[in-house]
Amino acid sequence: MKEKKTVKKSSAEIIELTIPLVLLDRVRSHCDRGGVELRDFVMDAIAEKLELAHRERRRKTRL
Repeated sequence: MKEKKTVKKSSAEIIELTIPLVLLDRVRSHCDRGGVELRDFVMDAIAEKLELAHRERRRKTRL
């Protein structure tokens, strides 16, 4: 009888992006200088951008 391999579900998902090489080189260089993992930098940048968008939306006047 074959054993079934169990696959653990993760709370993360892989996304595929096309990023201009010039920008990717700048990000890699920044991460290397700061000792930050590229993955962590990207996640922090996305979270920061979403927080900023939320604050901007809240700042708009309401009727």
